[in-house]
Amino acid sequence: MQLNLLKEMIKYINKDSFTKYLEQTKGGEAQIWLYNPTLEKFILRVTFPENNHNVLYIIALGSEYVCGNFSWQDANVMINSQIANNGEELNIIFDQKGGFQLRCNAGVIMATGNVTDDIPW
Repeated sequence: MQLNLLKEMIKYINKDSFTKYLEQTKGGEAQIWLYNPTLEKFILRVTFPENNHNVLYIIALGSEYVCGNFSWQDANVMINSQIANNGEELNIIFDQKGGFQLRCNAGVIMATGNVTDDIPW
């Protein structure tokens, strides 16, 4: 995964604004966009329904578990952070209606970008 290229193309979002951006993407299309071979790093891409050329990237680090669809319409992605039994923060990225859940223990990063800026394969 080319995270250095990703850094040049997108605007990172402060953790305090995660909820605001997730609300703005409600009703958009979500899809697993990129992942590394060990599946520990995932990028979930969600379009903004008001302007589907703009996208929200949700980057999950330290992924432990993923279950669900590769893509879905009418997204309502949420993030729940909690402290696991071992004292580490556990982030659960999910869309109940979309049938998707991803758990990660090394953090979540969010960024916005434009569909035309997508990372080339």
